[in-house]
Amino acid sequence: MIKSTSLWLNTTDQLANTILHAKTLNIPSPFKFSLDDWTTDSDLLLFRKRIYIPDNKDLKQQILHLFHDLPSFGHPGIFKTTSLIRQHYWWPGLTIFVKNFINGCAACQQMKINTHPTTPPLTPIPADPSALPFQSVSIDFITDLPLSNSFDSLMVIVDHDSSKGIVLCPCNKTIDALGTALLYHQNVYRRFGLPKRIISDRGPQFASHVFQTLCSRLGIKSKLSTAYHPQTDGQTERANQEIEAYLRIYCGTAPNTWAESIPDLEFSHNLQTHSVTKTSPFNIILGYNPIPIPPAIEPTNLPSLSERLRLLSTI
Repeated sequence: MIKSTSLWLNTTDQLANTILHAKTLNIPSPFKFSLDDWTTDSDLLLFRKRIYIPDNKDLKQQILHLFHDLPSFGHPGIFKTTSLIRQHYWWPGLTIFVKNFINGCAACQQMKINTHPTTPPLTPIPADPSALPFQSVSIDFITDLPLSNSFDSLMVIVDHDSSKGIVLCPCNKTIDALGTALLYHQNVYRRFGLPKRIISDRGPQFASHVFQTLCSRLGIKSKLSTAYHPQTDGQTERANQEIEAYLRIYCGTAPNTWAESIPDLEFSHNLQTHSVTKTSPFNIILGYNPIPIPPAIEPTNLPSLSERLRLLSTI
């Protein structure tokens, strides 16, 4: 979509023309950034390996629609949308443009609740900074959803201490510790192994029963550190609010289809930069961000296997 416009060599954009002129004549940059920050790829102008977008409102709005409205992104807020776009594109005033766009997004204004309430915040549960992904997890349930593919509830598993990623499992409100253990085995254990701590508002007995059932299926014996909180902490609550807002936006007109939206919902959360870690769950877990949509240019900065291993060892 972007590359086919051939905007860069035919543009009337003043900044682009000034940069191209300075690079052609090899004269000093008239701006605070170095000319070395700018390169070209066919008919594209790149700023620090990101595609420069000229002063074209329609083109900027197209990019916002892609990185904000598509189910793979899930109508994220200003910070997350800006972070997603900055991985690929740049233009002066990007943050302000994103802010104005999202403040005018009807779906966000109608479907999202206030994420900065005046009520006292929930007490945060201390995190272990040395924990690996999904070693410390919180398990919560969103119940009484419209029946979808025979499911009426959603099990939400949050990587509490490390990546802040989520795993979502459609289920039923009647699910017990055995059913929870089975879903955990099928969806989390096979990717991340055993947890060391389970945080649950259903009580330590529930968490312990889930863990022991899981261990029994694996033919092992182990002890679990459980944490009971009558009310889950703010991290889990925010994840639930994000999930419910996503379902309202994308399934509001067809509520019995929410189960089919879970893969995109989980993907969108794990792709977005988290305010605490300053990176995405995918980047912590995998060492890179999966490609959500076809890129305008082929990425050349994806880390090699050895580089990903080095980066992961520093997390």
